[in-house]
Amino acid sequence: AIDRLIVSKGEKNSPLCALEYLAVSVNEIDLLDPLSAYTEYLKGDCVLLGTQRDIRRLTVRNASFIAKPIEKFCDLFQYVAITSSDKTKRSYAERVAKYIYENSGDNLSAIGMLPIKNNFYDGALGAYDTSLTEYTLSPFTADSVLEELNEALGGKKTAEERAEKLKNTVKHL
Repeated sequence: AIDRLIVSKGEKNSPLCALEYLAVSVNEIDLLDPLSAYTEYLKGDCVLLGTQRDIRRLTVRNASFIAKPIEKFCDLFQYVAITSSDKTKRSYAERVAKYIYENSGDNLSAIGMLPIKNNFYDGALGAYDTSLTEYTLSPFTADSVLEELNEALGGKKTAEERAEKLKNTVKHL
C-alpha cells in the first residue's frame, strides 16, 4: 500500500495504465507534469511513478532513491517504418532498420531505444526485462483516445469500467 503517490504525467505517456497493471493500493494520487512531480518527490513522504528521465534527474542530483521497473506495461516501445518511395532515402532507411534489428540490445543505448533481446541499462533500469511486458499502446493511438483513457483511469470509475477501457485501448503483446 502507498500512502501518497506522485505520478509524472507527460503529454504522451500513460503512467496510469502502468499503475492499473501494477495493482497496488494507493490512498492519495497526485497527477503532475514531469518537472513538478520530480520536484514534489524530492520534498519527501511520497512515492514517485516516473520515467527514465526522472531516474536520470535523480541520478544527476545524487538523490537517494530505489527504482523498480514496472514490467507488465510499457508505453515506450518504438516502431520503425520505412516510408519513402525515393530509392536513395529508402536505402538509408533500410540500413537503419537493419542496424536496429541486428544490434538490438548491444549498441542502441547511444540512440536511446529499448532493446529487442537484452537490456543495456545500468543501475535502476538494469533489472527491466522486456520479455515480461504484456501490454503496450499503439504509437498510432489518437490523442483524444489517450485523453479518454487517462480520464477513465484517473477518475472515479469502478474497477470493471477501468478494465473495460483498458481492454478497448491497450494492446496485448
